[in-house]
Amino acid sequence: MIRFENSQPFWLWILLVGAAAWVLYVAYRGIFQRSEKRLTWVLLSLRAVGVIALILALAKPTLTKETRKIDPGRIAVIVDDSLSMSLADSSGNSRYSEARKAIKTLQRMARSGNGPRVKLDLFDIQGQMTTGDLPAEPRIERTDLVHAVRNCCWASF
Repeated sequence: MIRFENSQPFWLWILLVGAAAWVLYVAYRGIFQRSEKRLTWVLLSLRAVGVIALILALAKPTLTKETRKIDPGRIAVIVDDSLSMSLADSSGNSRYSEARKAIKTLQRMARSGNGPRVKLDLFDIQGQMTTGDLPAEPRIERTDLVHAVRNCCWASF
């Protein structure tokens, strides 16, 4: 699509083109009446082409092409896989098993295609990206969430 960057307001440019065409016509009609040579109209045409080129240069025509690229939203989930997550919650299930269920639900929602595109990135408590499934049981001795956020999230961006 061709767009003119310097064409605001548009009516002013139309007025200028019309005025330039009128001045050229009047000037060359007078020349033709005095000389009666048909070469005058050829010269008028050449001058008009030059004026049109000048006006186009001033209007700054730009060829533009729009493409829409929408990157998927990203969700970074840090899973606490420390031994403290093996403790049971009020329902009797371990907190780690509840976290795994929640992650599986998030993964299903991300793959379903309903709603906006989402990419889910899983990280362990040490900030390392997990590929595939989470470990069956928690295995890390202590929770260091600051370390995990520093390693996973800042390194990813």
